[in-house]
Amino acid sequence: MCTLYTGLNPASYPDQKDLCHIPFIETTMRPLQDCIKSLIKIQNYSHIVLTSPVAARYFFYLVDVFDLSLEKKHFLAVGGATKKGIDARNLPVTTPSVATQEGMIDLIQNSPFFSYAWPKSSRARDKLEKELTLRNALIFDLYDTKTRSFNPPSLQGVKKVVFTSPSTVDAFFSFYPKALRCIEWISRGPITKEYLLSKFQKDSTLKPF
Repeated sequence: MCTLYTGLNPASYPDQKDLCHIPFIETTMRPLQDCIKSLIKIQNYSHIVLTSPVAARYFFYLVDVFDLSLEKKHFLAVGGATKKGIDARNLPVTTPSVATQEGMIDLIQNSPFFSYAWPKSSRARDKLEKELTLRNALIFDLYDTKTRSFNPPSLQGVKKVVFTSPSTVDAFFSFYPKALRCIEWISRGPITKEYLLSKFQKDSTLKPF
């Protein structure tokens, strides 16, 4: 019996025993010509918000490609894995007490007024965007997230399924429209849990065990 990890980074999962990593999603960075104008403007903003390890990876790739200066920049990061990518660059970083958009909003609302830039996923929830828009932030899509096109594996022998984001929930159930009572569903974080529960409520063919 194994645990199926549907996200991108299985190293972050605490129980590696019998872990089977099959990513159900994939990410693609937006074309360079779509990003360069925003990256040039980012020099005018003091604080850069990164809400996922993927965003951090693509952002720093572009920083290196265009040799951008991050002098006097401060970072705000959601989650330990995102912070780790920033720490690797020896850059100042602050994290909210709760690793969600809501936690980031609370952090921003209780901070002095800064200028913010948020390079994000095109599928990011809009709560943080609404808050940052009120603060005249620079907000732009850095990458896209979509369901992988592949032949999904048999679920025979799968005891648990780990979901790391709403995108992984959508991707998994697009291949397996009927939930299996013998499988234990594990969600990483409160937002993914809330989305997974809503999936069961919206689709009568999905029955939590």
